[in-house]
Amino acid sequence: MQIKQQIGVVFNLDKCLGCNTCTLACKNIWTNREGAEYMFWNNVETKPGIGYPKEWENQDKYRGGWQRREGKGAPSLRVSSRFKEMMNLFYNPVMPQMEDYYGKGPFTFTYEDLHSEEPTKYSQPVARPKSMITGEEDIAIEYGVNWEDNAAGTHEEGTGSRDYNFTDMTPEARRVYLKFRDSFMLYLPRICNHCLNPACVGACPSGAAYKREEDGIVLIDQDRCRAWRYCISGCPYKKTYYNWRTGKMEKCLLCYPRIEVGKPPACFQACPGRIRYMGPLLYDLDRVAETANAPDDELVERHRDIILDPFDPEVIETARKQGISDAWLEACKRSPVYRMVKEWEIALPLHPEFRTLPSLFYIPPESPVSTALEDENGLYNMTDGENVLPSLGEFRIPIQYLARLLAAGNEEQVEKALLRQLAVRRFRRSERVEGKADRTISTYAETLRDFRRVGRKLDLPDTVEAYEIEHVYTFICDLLDRGAAPSYQHRRHREVRTFFSWCLKKMRWIERNPFAAVDLIRLQEKIVPPLAPEDIDRLLRLFDPSKHTGCRNRALVLYMLDTGVRVSECIAVRLDDLDWEHGRQLVRNTKNKKDRWVGFVPQTAKALRDYVDRFRGEQPGPLFLTRRTPA
Repeated sequence: MQIKQQIGVVFNLDKCLGCNTCTLACKNIWTNREGAEYMFWNNVETKPGIGYPKEWENQDKYRGGWQRREGKGAPSLRVSSRFKEMMNLFYNPVMPQMEDYYGKGPFTFTYEDLHSEEPTKYSQPVARPKSMITGEEDIAIEYGVNWEDNAAGTHEEGTGSRDYNFTDMTPEARRVYLKFRDSFMLYLPRICNHCLNPACVGACPSGAAYKREEDGIVLIDQDRCRAWRYCISGCPYKKTYYNWRTGKMEKCLLCYPRIEVGKPPACFQACPGRIRYMGPLLYDLDRVAETANAPDDELVERHRDIILDPFDPEVIETARKQGISDAWLEACKRSPVYRMVKEWEIALPLHPEFRTLPSLFYIPPESPVSTALEDENGLYNMTDGENVLPSLGEFRIPIQYLARLLAAGNEEQVEKALLRQLAVRRFRRSERVEGKADRTISTYAETLRDFRRVGRKLDLPDTVEAYEIEHVYTFICDLLDRGAAPSYQHRRHREVRTFFSWCLKKMRWIERNPFAAVDLIRLQEKIVPPLAPEDIDRLLRLFDPSKHTGCRNRALVLYMLDTGVRVSECIAVRLDDLDWEHGRQLVRNTKNKKDRWVGFVPQTAKALRDYVDRFRGEQPGPLFLTRRTPA
């Protein structure tokens, strides 16, 4: 096992606004110069459509990526063999031309015409399109990086009919989805995928393209590059570009100068939707070639398999022996990318059938629901109007389309990711309705993550429907073997049982709760000794009642001793909740969300009154304050 380090990235398509703020940030920093006018290292496409450059997904046209070799240990480059590449070094017709990127080329407008000192007598001044490369004016605007923005290509007569992701559908089905009533769209932000098996590196004749050892970022050595442009042909995502001014190849470098000083890439920092996540990963280099040669329907699962578990003691020991730092290992344990890709399995690689094993993954979008005519008045409603949250059948974006885009046609992987997102939405919604606090929800989430991690180690079922009582005993025995304290065993068992109860009663995913049939471990009741009167006297003598904090703290201690309220309830006490006449107070922020009254004795009332009259004042708000803010 040869362990390598890799920076992983996840884009959440469910949150993308299609605003192109990321594109502008990247453009202004990296490609705002001569020779790079047509380059967009980051771009946001609208699907359906043919994208930027035109039909980049069509490998019958561009021959990018790798192709599977049946019975072999590794795939082969689709563009050509090494021998054919060297024989045709000066002739490489299999790559996009300028018109595929930008029509007649990148253009500006003759803005100087709008500021002419000579008055126009017969017409308003007009800024005419002008080529940024040749300087030719009045050029035809035929294509651009955002040509299909906001569903401009989503119709049969436009570019939508040439979208590669419709290949698994019949022409009739494609035509239906490209009609206005049933049309759909999604935004697809793209940068270099910094693949584990990069075809641009494999295709480069001069060896200028390489992966950095320290983080797996794919770069091009400008000194070694001879601009043969086979990296363009080899990359199936068409994310390498030729700079016609410098005569060198360029590409997204994941803003590694910013990463090295602790800053996120520019497109990450600029994104207003916060769709971009970054985190370190560990992967097994020895299995990359074998994984890239797997059958299409196994590619996603095999891709996840070579991403290593940073909690596995064997992986940690091997990684340390191979020189990987403890800091990287600790970061891998906290990596959101590892959680979303490996643990939760909700993030998928873009076109895994290209076999480059991307390090950029996408969370498929929970699209708007389908609608149907509800009555003769022309009112539309969602097709399953009885449910607030939709099922997969109500989504407008076809599962087949997403499967071709993100799972090499494997619909099961896409359905799993979407169903888990829907389950989270249902769970969070039910918890919010029932008033569960964020801390309670995060505690249960941590328990379920641990439960799933242990389940994988013990080869327990992946689905709640498959759990039986013997699996429960296996889980409890593992807690005992790990030497967990009785209180920890009790809490873990109780929280997992609550989750299965929710699956049974609320979601009706299972017919019985196997955890309910196993008794919780008995805990010895802890008796907390009360404070002795002399201890209370010593505590109160610590406070100087002539000062603000001393007077407040004395009243606070007497109040808590007298009422027995929780800390969270005490912090939430407001002045207008006190009933001075009857010596009581209304507690609002209770654990069970039910208001209650608590009483206090005259000594406590006198201390509270003294604090309010001398220091706090009668202004409304929290009772216990520092000099300026709530305590």
